[in-house]
Amino acid sequence: MSGSERQELPASVNTPAPARRPAPCSIAVAAVVPGLLALYLWTASRSLRSPNPYSIGHWLQSYEHGFIKRGLLGSVVRPLLHGRGPEQINDTIELASFLLFAAFSLVMVASATMILWRDRSLAVLVAAVVVLGSPFVVFSAHLVGYFDPLVAALGIASVYLVARSRWLGAGLLSGFAILAHEMYAVVAMPMVALCGWLQLDAQVRWRPTLELLLAPTLAFAAVMVSTLLIGDEVLAAIREDIAGRGVLEPYWVDMSTYHLEHGFLENLRREYRFGWARARNRTMAVVVLPALISLLAAGATQLYRSRRTRWIPVYVAFALSPWLMHWVAWDLHRIAILPIFTAFLGFFGFSLLLPAPTDRQALPRWCIAGIFALGLGAAAANAWTEVPLMDGQRDGEGAFSIGLSDDR
Repeated sequence: MSGSERQELPASVNTPAPARRPAPCSIAVAAVVPGLLALYLWTASRSLRSPNPYSIGHWLQSYEHGFIKRGLLGSVVRPLLHGRGPEQINDTIELASFLLFAAFSLVMVASATMILWRDRSLAVLVAAVVVLGSPFVVFSAHLVGYFDPLVAALGIASVYLVARSRWLGAGLLSGFAILAHEMYAVVAMPMVALCGWLQLDAQVRWRPTLELLLAPTLAFAAVMVSTLLIGDEVLAAIREDIAGRGVLEPYWVDMSTYHLEHGFLENLRREYRFGWARARNRTMAVVVLPALISLLAAGATQLYRSRRTRWIPVYVAFALSPWLMHWVAWDLHRIAILPIFTAFLGFFGFSLLLPAPTDRQALPRWCIAGIFALGLGAAAANAWTEVPLMDGQRDGEGAFSIGLSDDR
């Protein structure tokens, strides 16, 4: 270019770009995270305890005598228990249980933070507050030693992988979860499948569908068949193995292996008559419904805003699917709490899968105000409603609890 043709460049081109400052919304989200963590820790402290004998008995069951239901985690820790005395075995199981709960806690707080970072709205913040301060967290801390926290953490991880189109990874995690505890099949798998369907834009594609569903289907079938084929000799050998550890009294040895000798159909015949009464339990309705309704409204809102309204009834039905266990099991409080998690799992998945907030359909103001009011009411109910626990423990009597007022 000649000198006569050369033109002065705009000043904006020659001037270095100013340093990029964090967006105010990003700073606000970062400031909120410590508050969410503090809320979670306070909620968990209301009921946190060491594993009870029933849960310890599950850690002592493994595949040593053949494939059995819920034997996966016992097989993982079995090498660590070899040659150890009763106190050392108990300490090892307690450590594994608390590490598992710590991992679950990290996943819960991280998932709430993740959706808040994606959709920095007040409604999503309220939903995060509702779930991290919910009765589900209270009861999960009470279930240290049980496999419920693992089921929840793997459900969240599976939905995250589905959102990233990691179909095989999500399927393998789900299969692992079912081998750890078959309750995953109704607590998390329906919502994982729904998120997968939405990720595929409601179109049948065989390869991702097979990768997602094959492993959990085979795992669930294997678990169901194992309860039909287990013999008295194998059951006696498992109980003798557990008793030989010297950790549990004979009563707890029998109780913790009860699930091995009673299959699904037998439990259904025994428990189905109590199902409706458990599902209509008034005490649990007061405890569960505020958080559940608030999270269902949040999840349904995500579907509405992304123009997938027809999937709202499916979402609600899948969120309530854990209550089906009322017809085959007697753990009233433990089962009643679970739809809170399943509703949040769907909300988490929708937040990752569906279009960015700027591309979504707007909600009427009255609807936004109603959802916000539901969330605030649920948060208040979570803080002041006593959650029924097991083994004679009361809400607020956790090992590290700062306590709740008796007149709440």
